[in-house]
Amino acid sequence: KQKDMYNSIMENRITFVNGTAGTGKTLVALMAGLECIKDKSINISQIVLTKPIVEITTSKGGLGALPGDLDSKTLPYFTHFYDNLIKIIGNEATNYLKQNGVIKETVLNYLRGSTFGKYTADGKPIGTFCIFDETQNTNINEMKTFISRMGEESKLVIMGDSDQIDLKLNRGEKCGLDDAWDRL
Repeated sequence: KQKDMYNSIMENRITFVNGTAGTGKTLVALMAGLECIKDKSINISQIVLTKPIVEITTSKGGLGALPGDLDSKTLPYFTHFYDNLIKIIGNEATNYLKQNGVIKETVLNYLRGSTFGKYTADGKPIGTFCIFDETQNTNINEMKTFISRMGEESKLVIMGDSDQIDLKLNRGEKCGLDDAWDRL
């Protein structure tokens, strides 16, 4: 199944993956993204990582406001991406790609007005490889916002596990992943 997922990512601009936790979805997506960066014929220059920031807690308390700037507040939510990157390419290469902007995180809430991808000085598109993880914790509008950010030459990998929804949904309401899965 991992090989099928990898091949689907490499062959398509948008890939949806709805699967059980611990099956390697994030690892495979990152491997495909790194391959797209390495293979100059694919025309992708950056990997963007995002996920909804939803607490798992079922208590009334929750984490509350975290101290620090946006990066330090969101770091715990992106750690699993970097743990997997370190498994694939090591700590030094991961830090290098992050420090040079080849790999970056973005917070889902700040995507409005953005488009994944860039253009050269002469107007040619350069794609972005976007990994959107834990999408079972999005609502329908958040999923639409993410998908509508896809620019030319870019790839989207949209992953989640419908059995692990932490989002508070109304009766009969679907999460963004399930809605997109059914529609597309």
